[in-house]
Amino acid sequence: MPNASVLFSLHEFPDHARPLDEDAGDVAGLAEWFDAVPALFSLLVGEGQRASSAIGNCDDAQVLLAAPMEAARARWQQFRALAAALLPMEARTEMDRIQAALDSSPHPWLVLDTIDLAWDSSNPEAFGAHLGQLQADGAALVAALQPGGAPAPCTAETELPEVLRPLVSDWRRQWGWWSDQVIARLWTVEYETEDERAPFLQALTVDDWRPDLAAYVVHPPHDANGGKKKRAEANRLPPVGLVTPYGRWLLPFEAGATSVYQGRASGPWVIALRDDTDKTKKKSALPSVAGGLMDRNGVWRYPVGSLGYADVVAEDLLWAEFPGEPEAGGQLVRISTGEILHTGVTSAFQSDDGLLRLRDAQERSAVASADGARILVPHRYEAVRNFDTRKRWAVMADSKGLEGLVALDGRELIPCKHRHIARGNRDAPPKVYGRNRFIGLDFAPMQLMLYDTDGRPVSTAMHFWTDTGNPIVEGDRLLTLNEGGPDAQVQWVDFDGRVLERTGMTRAAFHEARREGRSPNARRKKSVDDTSLQAICDEAATGRGWLADLIGCVWLGDKAAGQAALQALLDQLRAAMAPEAGPDAVTALLWGVDNPKEGLVYAVTGGSPLFTTFDWKDSDAVKSLALPVPGNAWDGFQWEPLDNGDDITEGLDAARKHLAPHGYALYELQSLGDCYAVGAVRTKDRSRFKKLVGQAALQLVI
Repeated sequence: MPNASVLFSLHEFPDHARPLDEDAGDVAGLAEWFDAVPALFSLLVGEGQRASSAIGNCDDAQVLLAAPMEAARARWQQFRALAAALLPMEARTEMDRIQAALDSSPHPWLVLDTIDLAWDSSNPEAFGAHLGQLQADGAALVAALQPGGAPAPCTAETELPEVLRPLVSDWRRQWGWWSDQVIARLWTVEYETEDERAPFLQALTVDDWRPDLAAYVVHPPHDANGGKKKRAEANRLPPVGLVTPYGRWLLPFEAGATSVYQGRASGPWVIALRDDTDKTKKKSALPSVAGGLMDRNGVWRYPVGSLGYADVVAEDLLWAEFPGEPEAGGQLVRISTGEILHTGVTSAFQSDDGLLRLRDAQERSAVASADGARILVPHRYEAVRNFDTRKRWAVMADSKGLEGLVALDGRELIPCKHRHIARGNRDAPPKVYGRNRFIGLDFAPMQLMLYDTDGRPVSTAMHFWTDTGNPIVEGDRLLTLNEGGPDAQVQWVDFDGRVLERTGMTRAAFHEARREGRSPNARRKKSVDDTSLQAICDEAATGRGWLADLIGCVWLGDKAAGQAALQALLDQLRAAMAPEAGPDAVTALLWGVDNPKEGLVYAVTGGSPLFTTFDWKDSDAVKSLALPVPGNAWDGFQWEPLDNGDDITEGLDAARKHLAPHGYALYELQSLGDCYAVGAVRTKDRSRFKKLVGQAALQLVI
């Protein structure tokens, strides 16, 4: 719901918080405005007196400004006498409505409520400063209104005191929307069922609810007479409107829009489009669209028809096609001033790094500052991905899909010559590896290059193998191959390309080990104990054996909790193995794997609160990782995905190092799907747990 400033009238001065009874005549609505306090509201209240209110759950806090209604009427009469001659007929008609609203109010007090705009229960002092500024603004307006004696009508806007001029030049925004229906603002304005809606809404076709506007998207009612429409009219989309539940039309049907949307960026703007495509022609006819932009109060910045396609890129930035524009594409415009920042832009959006991406007619992407004023990286590349959090570098790509690195000042660090720059995901910044290294990858043949952060090569091309898209890294070493081909030897090198260790594994053996879920350091496949499920259960029932030991590790040595978990699992297993059980009962309980011990590892860990799984790309899950180990072991744990190259394995390493001093070891269990399976055991149980899981032929990182 949009935040609003509201004018009410009250039956007495609100000197303490108390419920307001509309039915008893305690309060009446006068006017409202979204997202700002119109100058007319401040003028009417003047310096005002601070007052309390039950509105907004602010207790007895001084959150309102109140003024005697007679004083407000007098100020309005003075302003009207000064400015009426300067205003168009539409504004003078609105003056009559405001005059009638003030004259008909039966209450002696006028109250300005701006709680929605600025109230913060955790910082009431800030709201006090907000009220102080409103009082100062009101006092300045009143002082300009009555310099001494009765005002003489102005014949030119320049005759008005400068502080009053916006009330004439921008009257649509500075007067507010006047109606007694704003009494609805005493409560939360929200979606209603069809039976709850006002009669005028029940006569319309309600298409949608816009919570950012607290308004319905509506269409005119269907033709009640059922008469046949002309062919041209039948092929025309119906007009669309925006109206609040209490009858404020933000977008009337007369504006001619046929659709509305918010745009890429959230903010106080609404884009309206009119589809002018001739539906009587073939479907191949090009669409013809007329666009417009208005604020949440329904005041047009660009009326429908003054734009083509349009999009709100940021809160104060609009990309739009302008009819008759000589250059291909559209313009990037600052909404508040109308300043044209860039032309020839075919599309624009704000990326996750906060910077803008602008495309031209040649499908090249430039990077601009968040305010759109400066081009940081010119139109040279097909795409520029996200910059890192300190805005130093980003991956860019050319039209052939080759990748390189570019600095925020536009310097090309690594030209577009690699098939892939190692990073967390497609749009992530480049991963910075040990000794501040970037890695450029190619796949035909499989080779990599190491670079320093200035883009200088620090190694010759080296062969590598990967099944993840990125190279395999452990700490400060990198897995490579000594040559190409299936018989190449797997070796570890440092981040200057020097060989640290030759593993003795061939590329083919390494690939097989990875496929089977074993460590790349493994020399041979361990045999799996094929003990039957019945034998495992019988042994565990005595409180001894593999399953009992596994549960003891997973439950951190808590005998009572471990015994309860063991008994519950045995009961489930016996029920699943019973003759009357379904044929798939055991399979469902043990995750559908062939090896009983493997299934039991998943069943035991999955039943523990000290175990969790999360999606393979969900770095936020690592950031908020907090397995419930005893004590305050997680206090102070911090890890930011972007600062670490968006690499989840690095986040798990950080969590592992954080837990170690507290006597706990974080483990990562081989997963059955596209997810990470993570838990914690006591450090003193680490070796035993690893051995028990190994007997199930599962890979474990601990």
